[in-house]
Amino acid sequence: MHRLEVLAGMIIVFLNLDRVIQIIREAEDPKQELKTSFDLSEVQANYILDTRLRGLRRLEEMQLRRENDELAKEKREIEGLLGDEAKQWKAIAAQIRELKKKYGPDTKIGRRRTSFGEPPDIANVDIAGAMIEREPVTIVVSEKGWIRALKGNVEDLSALQFKGDDTLAVSFFAETVSKNSCARERWKDFHA
Repeated sequence: MHRLEVLAGMIIVFLNLDRVIQIIREAEDPKQELKTSFDLSEVQANYILDTRLRGLRRLEEMQLRRENDELAKEKREIEGLLGDEAKQWKAIAAQIRELKKKYGPDTKIGRRRTSFGEPPDIANVDIAGAMIEREPVTIVVSEKGWIRALKGNVEDLSALQFKGDDTLAVSFFAETVSKNSCARERWKDFHA
């Protein structure tokens, strides 16, 4: 729309080039003078004033009219498209066909470059265990059956405190991902 408006103003300028140049060179307010003399809009007048005089002289009427006609035709097509839903769907279908021609599975661009392999068997994978970071811990069991874990492999447990008259029964090293069976085996060894 903007370009159409500008082109219409440029065609007027071309047809009255000598007068436009005279106004630009001599008028106190050339913008207002152009607007009133040729019935130009603000956009058109600004565009003309921003164009160099040399550029105005080089304008070709045929080129301006051709570009104006092409843009006017495109504008009519777009307005027709906006007013008709059936035309919109036809245009979309045509665009999709073009995309399929260009990017379809049989084209160089659209051809798949990778293949699908067999997915890994994850039936026996411990998902919860995979989410736990593997770190060393020390498992401490008291005489009254309280269990706690200490970070790292702690050798000296002499400073460890218990509630009331409870004392250390057993301690062993493990990891945060160790299975319960490991702790049970150590517990059985302690009670044996």
